[in-house]
Amino acid sequence: MGMKISVPKKSLKIDTSSIKLYLKKLQSSISTITTIIGFVLLCISLYYIVFDINRNRNALETEATVLEINFNGKNYIADITYKVNDVDYEKKLVIEAETMTVHDNLKIKYNKNNPNDLIQTNHIKKIIIYLPISIAILLFNYVKYQKQKNYNTRIYNLKQNGTLIYADIEGIFVNSNAKKKKGKLPYHIKSKYINPKDNQEYTFISEDRYEDLLFLASSKTITKVPVYINPQKFNDYYVDLVYILPEEEKNEKKQ
Repeated sequence: MGMKISVPKKSLKIDTSSIKLYLKKLQSSISTITTIIGFVLLCISLYYIVFDINRNRNALETEATVLEINFNGKNYIADITYKVNDVDYEKKLVIEAETMTVHDNLKIKYNKNNPNDLIQTNHIKKIIIYLPISIAILLFNYVKYQKQKNYNTRIYNLKQNGTLIYADIEGIFVNSNAKKKKGKLPYHIKSKYINPKDNQEYTFISEDRYEDLLFLASSKTITKVPVYINPQKFNDYYVDLVYILPEEEKNEKKQ
């Protein structure tokens, strides 16, 4: 006689399908947010590039003299004087104190249309940081999007134009080379099919799934899996596991 296991009538049931659906939506939202951040950083970088180019395009160079150097707790500020068209101008300028002393001369740039406007806006450091980050974010999300799009298109074409067969389940295996999720390795199903046209045996391996598929090993009702194949190329196929997944997984896919 087998051992009976009693289960309390009132038990706490966690709606894992809702949790997984929430996590999937969260992942999609994170992808959208990172894309927006990447686009914003790219716009800022391009703005700085154009801004600096335009500023330097209208710049003229002259020589200034350091009158005084003060430290504001963060930077060394120099009071400088320079002359344009016999008119003297005095401005404050952030400098490297180690290389400058009072009465030293230094090259400066000013706006040719307004000599009182010093050209000291150089955003090269921000551009060097923002531009690669924005490109990396946008490129990563684009590649990810294209990969998913190509995958969906391939599966759709196989389902619409491919041949549907039913292959015998040969075994359920753990993919020890895959990444773990919540400490679990994924399973995949190995199935076989003998083509009646040439009597040749073909093997089909499903995609990795993190649901517990071991119940299929002892199942007497589920012995086959549907496989959509490209009739021109049998190694182009898709093992459709939707109808044998746990109920919560089916509901999640429908949503």
